[in-house]
Amino acid sequence: MRLNTVIKSRLKQQQMSQPNETVKLHYGKYLYKIKIINQLGSIFRTEFQRDGKLGYARKYLNEYNSDAGEGRIIKKGRFFDTVILQEELDDANYIYKVLRYAKNYLVRCEYNTLIVYSNNLNLINKLDSGIKSHNCEIWAPLDVNIDYLKQNKNIILVDNPPKLKYKVTFGRKKSSPALGEWLIANTDKSKAGSVFLRNCQDNGWINGQYVYVRDEKVLLLINMLAGDNITKIEELVCRTS
Repeated sequence: MRLNTVIKSRLKQQQMSQPNETVKLHYGKYLYKIKIINQLGSIFRTEFQRDGKLGYARKYLNEYNSDAGEGRIIKKGRFFDTVILQEELDDANYIYKVLRYAKNYLVRCEYNTLIVYSNNLNLINKLDSGIKSHNCEIWAPLDVNIDYLKQNKNIILVDNPPKLKYKVTFGRKKSSPALGEWLIANTDKSKAGSVFLRNCQDNGWINGQYVYVRDEKVLLLINMLAGDNITKIEELVCRTS
């Protein structure tokens, strides 16, 4: 098994660390992912781009570039307490130029982090190659797994035969104490984190949280206990199976 050749070539040239491996489709669709640390990452947030052409990002980049051109300190934030380095502004300008003409990608922003998902490896490499700060991480599948991942939307590749075969992710409704009590009493059939269990016991919100369960029989029971509050079920598949 080997990395995609284009990614591998980039690693050799820049002596970068090996990308994280894509073991399941991101958002059930994308093979590749790049994570870029940049204080201006949030200006690329999809819901802000009213015209569909990164107009919001362009507006703020114009302002920041104007400040930089006039020799002013570039600041960002509600109270302008975040100082933007010239390198970050240069990277944001480059990201804008690349994404403006790109197609079929997904953007997610987490505070000072911009994440781009795509099935276009050239787009991921183009972003990576032009970022001056090199504050990037890449996710890419092994060549041998690409077709299998494309054909199987709801699977997660693992290295060893899993004792718990399914990952169950929950939705926006509150949980029930009954679900938490069952999971606590049946740790041989399931695995849940302490925060999730506490939220269950408190009849709290469990959106985006998950548990692992042993088999289809247990999965059916979890379905009954959770009602219609399951958003995703993924099967853990051993690479050698």
